[in-house]
Formats: sequence, structure tokens, C-alpha cells
Amino acid sequence: MHMGVTVSVISGKGGTGKTTLCAGIAACLAAEGKRVILIDGDLRKQSLKPLFGIGAHSDGLVEVLSGKAKNFRLLPVPDSGLLLLSGDGTVAQPQRLLGSPCMGQILELLRQKLDYILIDTPPAGVLSDAAALAKYAD
Repeated sequence: MHMGVTVSVISGKGGTGKTTLCAGIAACLAAEGKRVILIDGDLRKQSLKPLFGIGAHSDGLVEVLSGKAKNFRLLPVPDSGLLLLSGDGTVAQPQRLLGSPCMGQILELLRQKLDYILIDTPPAGVLSDAAALAKYAD
């Protein structure tokens, strides 16, 4: 059985270009024909959809992990082959959601279908959210 690689991209503080770097790596892998998803793991401030110019409403991790939606929608990034999991909702204290069994199940499902899963996390030096996601990374 194929299992994709999960990479969590973390920085110590904000404003270091982590999101841009993570998006660039994901786009490069997709350009090489790999099956790639980029996950917006910053549930306090989702920023990947605007980075790629995607304005469509979508249910992402906040909506699924909090029980507001049963399914999430993978957004195709135009002209790239890259998939994006980014929603519109935010939450003030996402550690409980990110560390939930549901989060593990979502990533396990994606690992079975994709080559690479890249998770853009919030800064680790300021928030503990990245630590909740780190346990899922390879």
C-alpha cells in the first residue's frame, strides 16, 4: 500500500516567509507530477487561499474538526496540479482540534491517496499549535 510523506513546515516566529516557502515547495512537487496537497494548518489565520488567488468558499479543517461540516473540499490550485485544504473559518484555540483523533484520520486518508502532504503551521515560538501537528509529520 502506498503511503504519502507528511511534512510539517514550522518556523520560530511569524514573518519569516514560512508560508511562501511551504507553498513553493508544494508547487514544485506538483509540477514534477507528484500528487500533493498543501494544508492550511494555521486555524487562527488561514492564508493559503488568498496566496493562490482562490476566493471560493470552502469547508476546511476548522469546519470538519469542529463538526460544522461532514466533509472538506480539496481546492485545485489553477494551472498547477496542486490541491489545497484551506477553509474560511478560524478558531481562537485550535490545539484541541489539531490534536484530535479526527485530525489523525484525515491525514491517514490523505496519506493513502497522495505522494506528499505539506502542512503550513503557525509559528512554533509563539503558539503551541505547531506542536499538535508535529506528531503527524514524518
